[in-house]
Amino acid sequence: MDCKGEADAALAEALALKHQARLEDLTVWQMKKVKQSRKGSRTYTYWMTSWREDGKTRNVHLGSCRKMDGEAARRKARERKAEALGIKLKNRPRERPSFGSPSSSSITMSYSMRCGTTTTSISG
Repeated sequence: MDCKGEADAALAEALALKHQARLEDLTVWQMKKVKQSRKGSRTYTYWMTSWREDGKTRNVHLGSCRKMDGEAARRKARERKAEALGIKLKNRPRERPSFGSPSSSSITMSYSMRCGTTTTSISG
């Protein structure tokens, strides 16, 4: 029975790696669209992503380049592809600075002036 448990664990790990590889296999690119008006033409840039699904290329609109950077577009593309393929993403908590409890925290500020350096310490 021990070998069966190890085999099941290895199979589950292989399946998870396969899903992760599928999520990483996508292309994120910028699409430019020129719109004409009476005042002239304006160019808008959008983030797009594409991947292969059932033998066809699927193109998905992610958002404006003015509102998100490349890193955010890639993250959103992975989420959209996972949703389309039915893969559950592991929620990775974002790193947030820990400041401790307000009563026990202590803040030290230091700044330099032309005459010298001054250090101020505040304890809560």
